[in-house]
Amino acid sequence: MGAALRLLQLTDLHLTAHPDLAHKGVYPWQRWQQALAQLRQQPHDLLLLSGDLAQHDAPNAYAALAQSLADWPRPWRVIPGNHDDLVQMQAALPASALCKSEVWGSWQLLYAYSCAHPDGRGGAALGQDELAWLAHQLRHPQAANQLLLIHHPPLPVFSAWQDAIMLADADALLRLTEQAAHLRVLLCGHVHQAHHWRYQHWQAFSTPALAAQFAPYQAQMTLATGQQNLAAWRWLELFEDASMHTTVQRFSG
Repeated sequence: MGAALRLLQLTDLHLTAHPDLAHKGVYPWQRWQQALAQLRQQPHDLLLLSGDLAQHDAPNAYAALAQSLADWPRPWRVIPGNHDDLVQMQAALPASALCKSEVWGSWQLLYAYSCAHPDGRGGAALGQDELAWLAHQLRHPQAANQLLLIHHPPLPVFSAWQDAIMLADADALLRLTEQAAHLRVLLCGHVHQAHHWRYQHWQAFSTPALAAQFAPYQAQMTLATGQQNLAAWRWLELFEDASMHTTVQRFSG
């Protein structure tokens, strides 16, 4: 299989303006610090933060996030979610964290921004410019295998309230991927749940949140309870031959 590219994905941090502020019954900054402590020694090549890093009313969160990762032992990347302010992210975070594409061995990682045309309810789109960029990347791959990271899922999770705010231009994205022979994996967040899809020749995974979790298969927003409300992360190993291994793990404590 060859050497593996080891990725850690955290998503939907929902960092608040102050560490003492709760969000949907949990304290995001406490969960973030717990994540840093437990994952710092986890062997990995790259840390991915896939959107909703901060709440709308927490513009200082990005600088605090960058400071907390200043001595992180491995590279880290971010994409925006519907709760994020991309301009504030770009001002506060290092340019390296906001790169759009990179190659690791036989894998090209693509970071797409689904923050166009927000509907005020949680939905948003890639938009024409981002779709055009992605179409070029998919038609002209820089490696044998491609992984796409995006905040909003382009496929339904069968919770009515969440499917109403999935990627608004999902059909356009799916049309692009049908001809993208090198695309293997799509990773997303947004739904605060773990899901696995197979679509044509690629597969997709959503990852539970670092913040509060939502119960799956609900008509209206319903918070998860018990163990299912614990913060979570995704571990991925991507192999040179295009095979992969992934699992979701919950934080202890």
